[in-house]
Amino acid sequence: MARFALDHNYPIPLIARARPLLPGIELVSIEKIDPRLPDFADDWRLLLALHHHAEHWDGMITNDTAMLSQPIEMAVLGYTRMTLVAPDRV
Repeated sequence: MARFALDHNYPIPLIARARPLLPGIELVSIEKIDPRLPDFADDWRLLLALHHHAEHWDGMITNDTAMLSQPIEMAVLGYTRMTLVAPDRV
């Protein structure tokens, strides 16, 4: 099963409706993974924290498409080999 962390700004009602359409994918809010994670000021630190977490995380889903143009965040994704899902439009 693939496991993805949901960034703190991701709309939970949308995820609740999408869950039946995503078999084999577990989606967990970062607050539930660790209550300290939403307080991280830098997204790259959040990605590293997920990578080093006791449980395995395949990646993160966020609304923050600006992460895609941040060199440090992209370097951390390359290092961790995690997946970042950042929908641009619906």
